[in-house]
Amino acid sequence: MRVTNENTEEFSKKWFLDLIPYLVLVALVELVAVLSWIGPYPSKVKLIVAFLIPYVLVLICGTVSLFHRWMVTVWQFVVTQVKSLRNHHWKKGLLMVLADVVAASVAERILAWIGDGSLTAAYNFRKAIFAFVVLFVISLFVVFRDEMRTRVEIIIFFVIMSIGTAYVTTMPVSCGISWDDETHFHYTIYVAHMLHGNMNEGDAAILTQFYSTAVDHALYTEEEHSAWLEQLNAAGASGVSGADGRVWPKLEYWCYIPAAIGYNVGLALHLPYMFTFILGQWCNLLVYALLIYFAVKRIKTGKMLVACVAMLPPNILMATTYGRDAYMIGFIMLGFCYLMGELQEPEKKLTVWDMVIIVGSFFLGVMPKAVYGPLVLMALCLPKSKFKTQKQCRIYRACVIGVTVLVMATFVLPFLASGGGSVEDPRGGADVGAASQTSFMLAHPLQYLVILFNFMKGYLSLAAAQQGLGAMHYFGASPYSLLLIVLLFVVACTDREESYERRIKLPVRIVGVVMSLGALILCATAMYIAFTPVGSETILGCQWRYQMQVMFPMLYLIFGIPLNNKMDKLWYRGIVLGISSFVVMQALWTNCIATF
Repeated sequence: MRVTNENTEEFSKKWFLDLIPYLVLVALVELVAVLSWIGPYPSKVKLIVAFLIPYVLVLICGTVSLFHRWMVTVWQFVVTQVKSLRNHHWKKGLLMVLADVVAASVAERILAWIGDGSLTAAYNFRKAIFAFVVLFVISLFVVFRDEMRTRVEIIIFFVIMSIGTAYVTTMPVSCGISWDDETHFHYTIYVAHMLHGNMNEGDAAILTQFYSTAVDHALYTEEEHSAWLEQLNAAGASGVSGADGRVWPKLEYWCYIPAAIGYNVGLALHLPYMFTFILGQWCNLLVYALLIYFAVKRIKTGKMLVACVAMLPPNILMATTYGRDAYMIGFIMLGFCYLMGELQEPEKKLTVWDMVIIVGSFFLGVMPKAVYGPLVLMALCLPKSKFKTQKQCRIYRACVIGVTVLVMATFVLPFLASGGGSVEDPRGGADVGAASQTSFMLAHPLQYLVILFNFMKGYLSLAAAQQGLGAMHYFGASPYSLLLIVLLFVVACTDREESYERRIKLPVRIVGVVMSLGALILCATAMYIAFTPVGSETILGCQWRYQMQVMFPMLYLIFGIPLNNKMDKLWYRGIVLGISSFVVMQALWTNCIATF
């Protein structure tokens, strides 16, 4: 997206007039919200909120009005994309989808004959969806091969959306699928029910079912799952069960907004609860796919490396369940790709919009987990020559540093104020004590450095990568983790163009790798303080998936070989996407669909 300076003066003059509708709208919305508020808060608090929040929102809306010309440009971009889609063989796409539907229906009957020995066996919609997505991805590569060469971000978007939708619609409708998804679902409820704080009976049923799904692997047969859906839909239709113990909104809860929107849309449309739950997951997927789309679109080289990392089995699983990791990965990759894209075009001057996207994406990406705050500092790598004026450069760098300080403060200040209690994880056991652990580290710094070094040596090893790349937690695992290691290495080395790679200088690469390693070290240190028994000789609870947030930056910067890939883009991109698609679809078949 590019912001032009056309009609800038015209938009600037009318920004105050544009503010008036926002003032009226905010006042009305807040009035309705406060009047309908039935939460357990005294009227004094309601009054404060009624007057405070509108002023904050008006300030935000005023800023939006100031940047009205950007909003117009975004709208023009959307219109252009719709027209482009209309002009790019939409009839061919429609015929392709219809042909895939027919072929998938035939394939489902063939699978029924192979599995049950009868063509008249009960219809299995999961196998039909699986067959459709496989056929859709293959036909997408063939029918839209020109786009594979010239606009591969479109292909990647539809591949992620189709495979992700297959996951969302075929997995058990329950938590206990991915890492801590029951906790993240509860946080989604906090955001979705922000004004009234009432939990639906369906919400309570989901949280109650979690343990059985996760530990006993329940709901992975048609009989169990059908009975559960009847029970869940009945619970969802029975209405409110009471307050869910929600808390006031926090910055780190922003990552739950996409799922909360989908969830609330389902409630507003009075859909059966199973579809409400699925819609929340699907909105997570949609945001993730859009972030990857714009990341691939912006960066000049490494487009297929973005796709490889985005389509790793753990990432697809996290993007299709309730959680925050996919949100973080998507925004961090978007910010990093915009940053690299600017460095690859040294003659181009930064616009305000470019700066907002870079800093804003990093901020949104690290905010849910402040320990990734050092990644924001990578944005300081832009040289002075990229800015129109010295003042613009100073403002930009001040914003980057300010955002970094803000993010880190959200972790450090509560830790200091609570004496370490705010970061303790009860799952670590009775021997965990954040304050005592911190005192141990300060009293024995060299000993802790040895503990950290020994842990990181194993944490970053190929053996750990082989186990982590195929891990899908409660859902199961992919047996092709070694293939993924080879694929990532090969793509990281070959998805390059010499002219662009030489523009990213060695100091930039060093800074990026150091900041990424720094974020991982902070992750490990945080888990040592919050999760590990005091004085332990190792670090517990630091899962391999925490590397996903920095995987793309590290691979891109470390393996930035200045070479020209002479292979035809159609074949190169088709092979890379084909392997990635095969791995995640095979994991879905083995761990889920084959059990129904």
